[in-house]
Amino acid sequence: MTCYLLLLALPLLWAKDQLVYVIEYGRHGARYPEPKFLPWNKAPMDLTTAGMRQQYLLGRALRRRYGDFLDAQYDPKQISVRSTFKERTINSAYARVMGLYNTKSNNKITQAEAKRAVPPNAFDYGSWAKELGSDAVNKGKQIVPVAIVGYDNDYLLEPKIACPSLKLITGKHKQTNAKKIQAFHDSNKELYKILFKTANISEKNYQTSKILKVRNSIECGLYDGKLAASSKRIQELLKNSTFIYYYLKFDNYQKVTYGNYKVSKLMATPFLRHVRKRLFEVASEGAAEKKYEMYVASDTLFHSILLQLGYYQEIEIPFSSAIYLELYRTRANSYYINVTFNHDPSKKYEMKEFGKLVEAVTYGEKEFWDYCRHYDISTPRRIVWVILGGMLSSLLLLGYILLGYLKRYQGRSFLKLDYDI
Repeated sequence: MTCYLLLLALPLLWAKDQLVYVIEYGRHGARYPEPKFLPWNKAPMDLTTAGMRQQYLLGRALRRRYGDFLDAQYDPKQISVRSTFKERTINSAYARVMGLYNTKSNNKITQAEAKRAVPPNAFDYGSWAKELGSDAVNKGKQIVPVAIVGYDNDYLLEPKIACPSLKLITGKHKQTNAKKIQAFHDSNKELYKILFKTANISEKNYQTSKILKVRNSIECGLYDGKLAASSKRIQELLKNSTFIYYYLKFDNYQKVTYGNYKVSKLMATPFLRHVRKRLFEVASEGAAEKKYEMYVASDTLFHSILLQLGYYQEIEIPFSSAIYLELYRTRANSYYINVTFNHDPSKKYEMKEFGKLVEAVTYGEKEFWDYCRHYDISTPRRIVWVILGGMLSSLLLLGYILLGYLKRYQGRSFLKLDYDI
């Protein structure tokens, strides 16, 4: 009997934890720099060919990572893909799914269908149709749609644009750190002379804030082969200017200004709350028809997500980086969440633990909307001015009323005096 029970238990002992759901957030591939900082005849800020290759290879890596978790043929019921409303993120999403679904499509067309499968105009499509054969599109490529939401309404991936208050807070933070950034620049003048020469910028026209975009443009140039990546001086420069970038953008959010911590928390709230809600729903239901959510965006939100999850980057988030939040079911039918950033070791969270983490590093729904729509870092000061303005207006109104009464009183007195006379 004992042996029989052991035999029944063996499959459970050998069974692995089952992957149930994945939410992926990834940065776009390498892009071209802004033309005003490096004069190249390329589409500014758009995805480079190197960036396309990065994203395609990332898609292939995803297929190897998840294997048959996703079908080889695209199934809209299994996966959703969403991008921000930017060329470099949209094209990155398409390149990534091309790598993920790199096998030929099963979408075949019959001869009868092929006769009617032509646009209604006067062109002769015969030769092109013959080249396609029975494939719906060239070489039988799989077509995967990418969803996009307009800037003003994309609170999930573009909260900095959708939330008016975030611009005010960020501006205040930059003013707070301007002197610190300038001091660091002054102590590295020799390095920045190389920077100005490389980027063709006059030191007379230099502004502290420009160092960020110049540094970023040089890094973009390395992907396009315009600058020698092996240059020791350039590498030294990139390290120092990267430090400046982080000094300005973070300066360890919790230590610099109250408003700056608001940026990270506000930015990450919609996405992390969505992750928690979705993964908890799937764990509660026990299964889900959809298995994968892919998001492709910029590093602005990425920084905040990483910081709120306990990561701190000392260098800029590399192009084509990604973070994976995976829901697993154990043999005992319990659930846990694995969080993996690039090749870093995974962080394992029990469901309650992850729920408490998200609760601690994000705002509640009401708080978020209050801060998003109305919050301003200078609100206390404005309140004081509003109160003082209200008091001054009240005093002026009172003075006007008193002046009117005085005139009326004087007029009535003179009339009475004339009558007595």
